[in-house]
Amino acid sequence: MNLAVQARPILRWAAISLIAVIVLLIIAAAILQWNADALRPPIARLVSAHAGREVSIDGKLKLHLLSFKPFIVANAVRISNPPWANSRDMARIGRLEIALDLPALLRAEVVLPRIDIHSLQLSLLHLADDRANWRFGNANSGSEPAMSPARLPIVRSFSLDQAHIEIDDAIRKMRFKGDISARQGSAGARQGLRLDGKGQMNGAPFELSSQGDPLMTAERGHPYSFSADVRAGGTHLAFASQIAKPFDLGSLQAKFTAAGPDLADVYYLTGLTLPNTAAYTLSGQLQMHGAQVNLTNLSGTLGNSDMHGTLVVQTGGTRPYMK
Repeated sequence: MNLAVQARPILRWAAISLIAVIVLLIIAAAILQWNADALRPPIARLVSAHAGREVSIDGKLKLHLLSFKPFIVANAVRISNPPWANSRDMARIGRLEIALDLPALLRAEVVLPRIDIHSLQLSLLHLADDRANWRFGNANSGSEPAMSPARLPIVRSFSLDQAHIEIDDAIRKMRFKGDISARQGSAGARQGLRLDGKGQMNGAPFELSSQGDPLMTAERGHPYSFSADVRAGGTHLAFASQIAKPFDLGSLQAKFTAAGPDLADVYYLTGLTLPNTAAYTLSGQLQMHGAQVNLTNLSGTLGNSDMHGTLVVQTGGTRPYMK
């Protein structure tokens, strides 16, 4: 009984302290939210130090912190190129909005309820010595170890509006200029995600159309399905794909079909060096295991000949290795 009586002041003090901490956090969040623009330089310096190159926020910054799903809105974001590149900026974003799910973070799971990107100008450069401007920090030595496919955070809603992308890849001898957009279905978040693109690849027309399951339904323990249709010049690729563990690209499986006038043209889309051939058709199954891609149940035609077989592709090096 005496212990219970003695414990009451301690519990009362702990409760008051907890309430005081919560109040202080709310006040601090309100102050930061009210004066968010003052945080632009330190946030830019922090991101720049992590990326190993200059990142700046030249426009207005807004913070919405008093929520279980706080979000940030940054305007006029600029990501510079490494010193060896022939232009100043790798990316310019007119408006970037990212939200974070705090309850999920407490469960050690990174969930982004929303990513909205408006007015993106992106220039990707890959030199013949394997330096690439999308590699940050010290990742441009050209002798990187094989990397496994990325395990991305869960994203509940994604939109990409007015995005113009240019790619100059000296290794694949590929140049691309085009516009890409991504959006949820018109009925809201329960509708599937659409990704569409149109442009020019090595001077020939390029079109991309992709449809995926609603992002709101994506969970780590449930497969995520999507389909894609790509036309680049005379080459046509179609995929019906499934990611066994959503946002973990190492669990990708797909059934595919391909057709075109020359199998060597697939190189521009995949990086696989194949011989020049007559017109072909091909179908099969694809499965990723880390940096290894297995192509099985291959069946098709090459000119007047039938072909069947299995391919194993290692994607971790400068160039994919195939057997």
